[in-house]
Amino acid sequence: METRRKALREQVDRACERMAIVLAISWLFTAFSYYVTKKTGTEWFARSGSVMALTGAVATFRITGLLQKTLVTGLREDLGSLQRGIELSFDPPKAYQMTSYFSYLTGIVGTVIWGYGDVFFRWVSSFAGS
Repeated sequence: METRRKALREQVDRACERMAIVLAISWLFTAFSYYVTKKTGTEWFARSGSVMALTGAVATFRITGLLQKTLVTGLREDLGSLQRGIELSFDPPKAYQMTSYFSYLTGIVGTVIWGYGDVFFRWVSSFAGS
């Protein structure tokens, strides 16, 4: 029983790691888009915000769904009590918490860039003297 419980925890941790990597890639893509916008004058930075927003939303839904599925599996297989399952839903593992916060932040920042990226780019360029 402990082996199965550990396997479920590791499954959640691996999924969180994968989602964190995907989220980090979306941030790098946005930074690259900023660079391309600066070099070419075409507006890619604001468009990259949509990629960030979508990535944040997908990551949030994926890890939330996986945590819920894992909790249900644990309860069905009698790997823990209902009380422990409820406790885990209110106080999830740290990897899950950090990844979910990162995905929320990615979605919010992506939405702001998507909506105001062109204005931000011109504002930064005016201060930089470009």
